[in-house]
Amino acid sequence: MKKVLILTSTGGGGHISVSNALNTYLCSTYDVKEVLVFKHILKSLDPFMSFIFAHINGENIYNYLIRKKWYFLANLLYNFGEHYFAFRSNKIGKILDTYFIKEKPDLVISVIPIINQDILLATKKLNIPFLLIPTDLDTTTFLYRLNGSNHPNFKLSLAFDDEDIHRITKQASISQNQITINGFPLRTDFFKDKNKAQIHKKFNIPDDKPVILLLMGTQGSNNMSRFVKELAMLTTPTHLICCIGKNKAISPLISTIPLPDHISLSIIEFTQQISDLMDISDLIITKSGSVSVCETIYSNIPPMLDATSTILRWEQFNHHFITKHQLGGIISGKTSIAKQVEMVLSNKELLTTFRNNLLAYKKKQSPNEIPQLIASMLAYKPTKQKEASCEKRYTEPILQN
Repeated sequence: MKKVLILTSTGGGGHISVSNALNTYLCSTYDVKEVLVFKHILKSLDPFMSFIFAHINGENIYNYLIRKKWYFLANLLYNFGEHYFAFRSNKIGKILDTYFIKEKPDLVISVIPIINQDILLATKKLNIPFLLIPTDLDTTTFLYRLNGSNHPNFKLSLAFDDEDIHRITKQASISQNQITINGFPLRTDFFKDKNKAQIHKKFNIPDDKPVILLLMGTQGSNNMSRFVKELAMLTTPTHLICCIGKNKAISPLISTIPLPDHISLSIIEFTQQISDLMDISDLIITKSGSVSVCETIYSNIPPMLDATSTILRWEQFNHHFITKHQLGGIISGKTSIAKQVEMVLSNKELLTTFRNNLLAYKKKQSPNEIPQLIASMLAYKPTKQKEASCEKRYTEPILQN
């Protein structure tokens, strides 16, 4: 059985969500191993573990900032990470070489950003096929410093055939025959038919009024209580489902918020059944992460993306994408959240437009497409070429004053 190595990360929840989905697609055919790159393979290079506390790493700090919704600081931390890991590129390459020689994978998949040029060079050197699957629709951070033309068996898998997504990839040195469209890798339950009546009964969700799902990512958000307080002012009878993820601390805050009789509430902790909750929802209020956005697209339920504060720079594209294709709306911080949501919820024509556009938008079935791509990459026999001795891992100025 051939071995597939998936390089993932605990920064946010999207990377783990995608790597787990890929594992499910592939585990019956391949020996699949998921590994946390920054936490385990590159642990010795983590500047925070070196200079602060041994049990705190960069991903812990990033996740804390996301939970607090301190996106400005999260952007700064990410910018630091790009420069830092570029500076340590040669060391990263040596660590990856050693790790790949030890693990002997037949194919490497990366669902992480920033260091894919280093992964590409290591896999090329060892003649290992390399598949890059970005977990963001804006692939900029995944293509950082990347020169894919140097690898004879490299593929970039994109979620959608969209001109703006392609425009971003053209900024990297990747040929068109290295790019494939395979859909976004979601859990298999997003591709299954649902029984709405059973879902309503299972979660005790009323079926006689609109349902709004509040989804703030795997890490949760301390800001969800603010949304509930705002939505309590809706005049339309509504049921709110608050998915708080792993942030259990906010549950008592939400449960004590006074609600009028026509507004009801369910609090759901971290669950693998998000697809069921989406299926019975009329509207989804969510953070701007690409996994959450793509889950709404595949569920054909209109999203309203949270833009009430600073947006992570790699998630800004999702706002453009949703509005360009008229798949949903944006919640700004300029006016009342309740008024913005009420305007969409009460506008049946607008909701129908969103739903029809979602149904019509072309979405490839990743559980079928990605295994086929991997099979073709494993079957490919590249012509062995002599490696240039002068090849460098980093070809740009690292830091400038």
